[in-house]
Amino acid sequence: MSSTQNIRIGVFVPTFNRPELLRSCVLQLLAQTRGPDIICVHQNGEGDNYAWCVADLHAPVVWMHTPVRIPQNDWYRTPLNHLIQEDCTHFFWMDHDDIYLANHIETCIGELDGGYDFRISKHCGVLVARPHGFHYYPHTRFDDIHATGGMSASMAFTLPFARALSTDLGNPEFNHVFADEVLARHTMPRFRCLHSTQKTTVYLSHASSLSSAHWVREDTTFHEFRSDA
Repeated sequence: MSSTQNIRIGVFVPTFNRPELLRSCVLQLLAQTRGPDIICVHQNGEGDNYAWCVADLHAPVVWMHTPVRIPQNDWYRTPLNHLIQEDCTHFFWMDHDDIYLANHIETCIGELDGGYDFRISKHCGVLVARPHGFHYYPHTRFDDIHATGGMSASMAFTLPFARALSTDLGNPEFNHVFADEVLARHTMPRFRCLHSTQKTTVYLSHASSLSSAHWVREDTTFHEFRSDA
């Protein structure tokens, strides 16, 4: 689908117990060179509704609240299904605690327009936030860290991929530890996928990170990428 045609960009963001991070995420989306048409936030898990944290931003936010513990697959599948019903053509899987450079959406749309159903960044920055300081790794190869072969929160894809992913996330036989493993093992093999070398994201590791809190406690090193890799 050419970027000159009508496109409708949908972003889905699961969030739990971190209104400050969610506000930062929405502000980053408002700063994009190509902004989203819908930002579907899915607050899940026990706790008070914190839709107030973005109410003043005049952002195209659709707020969904599931005030109980649910399987991780449904953190993503619930807002994804809403965006499909809203006739979105391009979909962005984002997490509330990462950093998105201002050209992220525009870059992803351009790559999908090149004939791909799915794209992901295999190069990104990594920010490890510790109680008494931080360390920033600007040129990290992320291809062997997440099951998807790149930084999972950098993923973007088209409508056919979104429909297939929704079905796969809802399949009780696909019960993996992380939702992106469902995508990597069952959805990606059926589509044209790009592992992009464009750096448009920074992965944030902090003490509350679901999958990388151990990086905060340990001396962690990462493989760096070269400009020609």
